[in-house]
Amino acid sequence: MARKRPSGLVRQRQLLGLLVAVASIHLVTCPYTKVEESFSLQAVHDLLYHRLAMEQYDHLEFPGVVPRTFIGPLVIAVLSSPAVCMLSLLGISKFYSQLIVRAVLGLGVIFGLWTLQKEVRRQFGATAATMFCWMTATQFHLMFYCTRTLPNVLALPVVLLALTAWLQQRWGRFIWLSALAILVFRAELSLLLGLVLLLLLCTRRLSVVKALSYAVPAGLLCLDVVLHIDVAAAQTGVSRFAEVNGAWRYEKREDVQPGSKHMLSYTHLLMEATPEHLALYRDTHRVLASITGTTGVSLNLTKLPPFNINLQTKLVLLERLVRPS
Repeated sequence: MARKRPSGLVRQRQLLGLLVAVASIHLVTCPYTKVEESFSLQAVHDLLYHRLAMEQYDHLEFPGVVPRTFIGPLVIAVLSSPAVCMLSLLGISKFYSQLIVRAVLGLGVIFGLWTLQKEVRRQFGATAATMFCWMTATQFHLMFYCTRTLPNVLALPVVLLALTAWLQQRWGRFIWLSALAILVFRAELSLLLGLVLLLLLCTRRLSVVKALSYAVPAGLLCLDVVLHIDVAAAQTGVSRFAEVNGAWRYEKREDVQPGSKHMLSYTHLLMEATPEHLALYRDTHRVLASITGTTGVSLNLTKLPPFNINLQTKLVLLERLVRPS
């Protein structure tokens, strides 16, 4: 008896499930963030936990030289707030709130990809759309970074929706979304989306007057939003989602020299594991933990797989002794 082939709708759901599953695996496997991600992530944290108490926001304690948009974190905070509120009521660690926040961002990127995929399916057929999904799911970078709160990733859903509008020949929506992506998130996107608009103008599929009728109000509105939201809350700093003690005080000064009196006043130091720096704290601190990193790969034909991953201590966490010797 012949088996019934799955319908087109079932296959589309399977492809959508594939994208969500791959992004989820990356999120759970690597749940922590690096410095560049902490800026927007901490902004989401402050919006969720401090709300209108802006005097407690992290960017006031750790001002930075590079302001970053607050609009992306604001949208993510609004979408993730119901689940985060539930976790807070249950007394669950903020670490899981961080996973929810990043999952919301990942779902936003996947929504943009899926919207683009549907238009690809409509214009180029099911085979092209299926290949689009498989290529997206099997290449590393997009699925890994889609849950990471980097400025590029925050802009990605908007760019994907703009490109979908371009394929649909909905020029007004394309210009509005392009203005949002360029003026709010990443100015260099003008090199991509601006060239697409220039192509529309050169091929006379869109007149200059019509383009201006969309671009001028879109630009004014986006600039108004930036001036009223971003300037008041441009942020930088640490991420406190993994904070386990509310009494801890962080400092990210960069002008403190190793071994100085100010440096010795800290109870804990996270620093590079260089022998000359560690020697300065031999009598005042002890190594509480160390973090190993890779230093390269060497060939080893006596084992399978035939290579060794060379490891070396890269970072150490020092704790100040109660009574220095």
